[in-house]
Amino acid sequence: MGVPRFSISNPHSSIFPMLPDNIRFIQRGWLNANSILILGDDGPVIIDTGYVTQIEETLALIRQEGVDPTDIRLIVNTHGHSDHIGGNPRLKALSGAPIAMSEMTAVWVGANDRHSLWLDYLGQDADLIPADQILHEGETIMLGGLPFEILATPGHAPDGISLYQSDHKLLICADAMWDNDVGILNTAVHGERVLDDAEQTIAKLSQLDVDVALPGHGGMITNVAENLQAIQRRLDRFRREPAQLGWHLVRRSMMFNVLRFQPIAREDFMVRSLSSPCLHDYAPICGMSNGRSLLSALVDEFIARDLVQERDGLLTTHLPM
Repeated sequence: MGVPRFSISNPHSSIFPMLPDNIRFIQRGWLNANSILILGDDGPVIIDTGYVTQIEETLALIRQEGVDPTDIRLIVNTHGHSDHIGGNPRLKALSGAPIAMSEMTAVWVGANDRHSLWLDYLGQDADLIPADQILHEGETIMLGGLPFEILATPGHAPDGISLYQSDHKLLICADAMWDNDVGILNTAVHGERVLDDAEQTIAKLSQLDVDVALPGHGGMITNVAENLQAIQRRLDRFRREPAQLGWHLVRRSMMFNVLRFQPIAREDFMVRSLSSPCLHDYAPICGMSNGRSLLSALVDEFIARDLVQERDGLLTTHLPM
């Protein structure tokens, strides 16, 4: 199969006209990672599968793209966090598709290393399915008739990979790069090196010729060079002001919890969120006396910014899942 052409005749391309005909970008919210479908003669490939509790919505979104989930022939995970691997068991059961991931992800999954994968650390859910295929830095994988280079892109996830398609100047970057942001950096689990890793990853991505980047959360990125510069400025601030790195992490991880648990009474939310070590570890970094004070301040901030609403005694958010 040759390199797919660009075409506005494809209904999908009216939404994402800069993508090749056979690539479908399924944009989600903040509980679920985005998924990417790549179509071809060998059958559809899906990259990242969302959060476990949203699997029915994931399957429905796949069908909306004209793909029967039972026809999927390969599942690729960019890293092992719960919002990227949650749909693996159901999709594999439906399709029989092998699962491909980086060597580090495969080691952690195979060892049930829930701490390194943040599952127990952040109190998240996922059933861990062993890898069938290992993806290595620098090798090429054919997806939908297109060659993608595998890039190690640690930082947010030490096990993270991105996929680069040079013909179309397309980068599937997962949580290494969002629109003017970057995935959280968890120094409590992985140590201070994650900031170094993130800076090295941004430097690596800056060397690529990329017109379009598909991130793990948020919309498609077309101003890639400017975006990478904005991320580097954020990382520079994290280095100067470690408290900013801490606040960046706890804000996003606790909003993830609102999305998971809503609608939920404030005290119930406090109890459920405080059962994981995250808030306790980051309270001192954020200049707070303890995890409960930190979480209370976060909930108040979310409400003040209208990111979270408290009605009839229950917390909810209008942010997309």
